[in-house]
Amino acid sequence: MRRIPIALVLTLSATATAQAFPEIEHPVENPFAVNKAMLGKVLFWDEQLSSSGTVACGTCHRPAAGGSDPRTLDSAHPGADGVYGTEDDIRGATGVVAETTSGQYVGTDDFGVHQQVTHRLSPSFINAAVFTRQLWDGAVDDVLVDPLTGLIEIPAGASLEAQALGPPVNSVEMGHIDIDWAEVAARIANWRPLSLASDLPGDLEAWLGDRSYRDVFAEVFGTPEVTPVRIAKAIATYERTLISNQSPFDRMLEFGEPMGALETQGWGVFFASNCIGCHNLVDFNQTFARTGVRPASEDPGLGGVTGQPNHMGAFKSPLLRNLGLRPAFFHNGGARTLTDVVEFYDRGGDFNPGGGFFQPLGLTAEEKTALAAFLQNGLTDPRVENELPPFDRPTLFTERAAASETIGHGTQGTFGIVPQLIAVEPAVLGHPDFTIGLGDAAGGMPAVLLLDTQAGDGSVSFQGVPLFVGASPALQVLNLGTLHGQLWGEGHGSWTIPIPALPGLAGASLVFQGLVADFGTPSGVAGTAAKRIEFFAPRGD
Repeated sequence: MRRIPIALVLTLSATATAQAFPEIEHPVENPFAVNKAMLGKVLFWDEQLSSSGTVACGTCHRPAAGGSDPRTLDSAHPGADGVYGTEDDIRGATGVVAETTSGQYVGTDDFGVHQQVTHRLSPSFINAAVFTRQLWDGAVDDVLVDPLTGLIEIPAGASLEAQALGPPVNSVEMGHIDIDWAEVAARIANWRPLSLASDLPGDLEAWLGDRSYRDVFAEVFGTPEVTPVRIAKAIATYERTLISNQSPFDRMLEFGEPMGALETQGWGVFFASNCIGCHNLVDFNQTFARTGVRPASEDPGLGGVTGQPNHMGAFKSPLLRNLGLRPAFFHNGGARTLTDVVEFYDRGGDFNPGGGFFQPLGLTAEEKTALAAFLQNGLTDPRVENELPPFDRPTLFTERAAASETIGHGTQGTFGIVPQLIAVEPAVLGHPDFTIGLGDAAGGMPAVLLLDTQAGDGSVSFQGVPLFVGASPALQVLNLGTLHGQLWGEGHGSWTIPIPALPGLAGASLVFQGLVADFGTPSGVAGTAAKRIEFFAPRGD
C-alpha cells in the first residue's frame, strides 16, 4: 500500500478548509429560536415521553458516551437466530418492557417481561444535523409528515424532525403496544416538564420555572397546543445546536494546533489508507457501505429500505467525532474496542464486503496503534466528554437511583430458573398506571404478590421460600391469577395501579415479593427477591 508522508498529509489538512463543519441550515418552516431549542432540550431529556416513564431520547443518546447508549454492553438482543450467546447477538439500546395500553406487561419471545433491546446500536445524535437521512439504514428521509393528518409539514431538509417522531411510538424503544401520537401529545400536555429529572442545567431550570408544558409551548409557538409536529420541531431545533467541532483534529484544522505525535501519525495512516473515502472528516459526505460486519441476510440495512440488491447489507458510514467515547462500534455493537475496529478493516472486513472496495490494508503494528490513538483521542471534543454546554443535560431518574431496591434473594424453580420481580417504573405521585411485573416463572401456574410497608430478613419462610417482606398488620396478598406462558421460565404476569397524587405519600415505601406455584421444586413453590419501592413527588412539588 502506498504511503503518504505525514508532512504532506498535514499540508493537505491545513489547506483543505478553515472550518471543519458546514454551516447548519434550518428549514424555513422551522426557523431557529433560542426558546424553541430550550424546549427541544427539555423534551429530549424527559422520560415522560415514554409510556412507562423509564426512557427519554437522551436515555439512549448520552454525550459522555459519544452520543450513544452507555448501557450497550449490558444490553443483548439475540439477533437473527433468536438465540442468546451466538455470534449474531446484537448490542443495542435498552428500551421498555412490552406492555398494553393499560400498563399490563406482555411477554415477548426474546425478552419475556424484561426491558426490550433494539436490534441495532444507537447511533450518535451529535452532529446528526449534517445528514439528510437518519438511522443506520437511512430509513428516515428529510420530509416531515404530520402523523395526525398525513399532511406534509416540511417538504425538505427535515430529517431530524422526521426522525424525532419515531421512538415515542415505537413499542420497543419508548411506547406501549398500539400507541399513537395523539396519546403521546395528550400525555405530555398533562405533565410538568422534566418532572422525573433532577440536576437541571441552571439556564434550563430558570427558563422552565414552575410552568407546565402548555405554558412553554405557548411561549415558543404562540398557542398552548402540544402537538407531535411541534414536539418534532423543538427536538430537531435542539439537535441542530449540538455540533461537536472542538476536537484536537478540529483545532489542528482551524488554528494549526498540533495533535499529539501518535495521533498525528494515526491521522496520516487514516488518510493514506483511504478511510477518508467513507469517513470524510471535512465535508461530511453521506455514504452507505457494505463493510461485511455481518452477513447481509441478517440485516439488509439500506437494501431493506430501497429494495435494491446492491444495497443489501449496506449501512450509513457514521461520523467519527467522539468515537473514542462510545461503548461499542458498528451498527450491531459487534466491536468492543477501537483496536478491534482497526483489526477488522486491516483484514479487509468480513462476510463479503461490497464491490471489492474493501481490501486488506497490511498495516504494521505501529500503524495500527497510531490509527487507534487518532480515532480514540484525536476526534474527541472535550465539551462532549465532560457534558459541558451545549452538551450539558439533566440527570435522569433512571440513572440517579434505581427504580427499586432489591432485598434478599429469590429461590430456584424448575431447571434452576429463579423467578424475577420486574420493578423498573418510577413510583411518582400521579402515575396513572404504575406496573410491577413477575417473570421467568413457571408458565400457567398461579402466583401472588406479597405487599408490606416493612421488609423482612428472610428468617420467616413459606413453603421453604424465605420471606423478605415484613409480617406487619399491613401485609397484603395480591392475587396475580394464572401466569401467562406455557413453559418453565416463560411464565409472567403484572399488577397495575394508579398512584394517587397525595403529597403525604412522598417518601413512603412498599416492599413486594412474588410467590409462584412450581411443582418442579421440593416444596411446590418458588419465590422472587423482594423489591422496596419508594414513592416520590414530581420535580418542583
